[in-house]
Amino acid sequence: MANVNNPTGFEFHSSPGPFPPRTRTLIKLVGVGTAIFINDVVHRLAGTSLTEGHDAVEPFGTGTPGTTIPGGVALNYGAASTRTRHSVIVDDNAEYHAQDDGDSTGLAATNIGQNANVVATAGNATTFQSKHQIDGSTANTTNSLDLYLIALLPRSGNDFGSDFVRTICRFNKLSEQQTGITRV
Repeated sequence: MANVNNPTGFEFHSSPGPFPPRTRTLIKLVGVGTAIFINDVVHRLAGTSLTEGHDAVEPFGTGTPGTTIPGGVALNYGAASTRTRHSVIVDDNAEYHAQDDGDSTGLAATNIGQNANVVATAGNATTFQSKHQIDGSTANTTNSLDLYLIALLPRSGNDFGSDFVRTICRFNKLSEQQTGITRV
C-alpha cells in the first residue's frame, strides 16, 4: 500500500523529560519576501541586530541544506514581506515527524540511524501549513546533514517501501545549541 503524499512540515512529536520543548520569540522582518508557514524550518537572518530584543529569522528555503544551520521550527504563520513575530521551537532535544519528499524510492528501514537534509518548499497558502519535507535521496551516514532519522512514525498506512514515509527525526545542530557539538 502506498503512503499518502500530504506534507505538513516538521510537526513536533516529543521531547525527553517532563517539560515541553524550549521556544523563543523570533522576528521575521519586512524585507523577507517569503512567508513562514506553520511547522516550517527557519534559520537566523545573518547580519541583523536584535529587533525589540529578538533575533531575526527567515524561511529555511533561503539557505543551503546541509550548510545553513537551522534555527528551529516555527509554530505560526507570517505573510511574505510583513514583519511578524514567531514562536519557534529551538530545543535541540525536540523530536519531529515529517514525510520524505518522494524523489527516490522512499526512506527504508536501513535509513534509520542515518542523516538527511531538509527540503524547503512553499507552504499551503490556504491552510498556512508548511510543506517542508525530508530529502530522502540525501539519506547517508554523513553527520553534517540537517537531520538525524530516529524511527518510522507508528501510524496506520505509513510503511517503508514506498515514497512519502513519515519518519521521526531531530536536528543534528541548531543555531541555539549550547554545546556547539554536532550529534552523530
